[in-house]
Amino acid sequence: MIALMLSVALMAAEPAAGEAAAQPAAKAEKPKKDDMVCKREKVIGSRLPVRVCMTQVDWDQRAADDKANLDAAQRNRGLSSN
Repeated sequence: MIALMLSVALMAAEPAAGEAAAQPAAKAEKPKKDDMVCKREKVIGSRLPVRVCMTQVDWDQRAADDKANLDAAQRNRGLSSN
């Protein structure tokens, strides 16, 4: 009897299958390319983060540039001899 009541209570507390499937799809949406996206960035030497707003295209370009710069710096690193 108690197990039956517990299972009914658990079923009532869980969202319906349709609702559960719709929620992850909404979070998976990427912003449009023309939408402004704001992020908080840490500044060296400060405790307060700075809010930076750019379009998604600009964020993607910045990430690609950062990756290219990092790859170039690692590629051009000299060998240390002891």
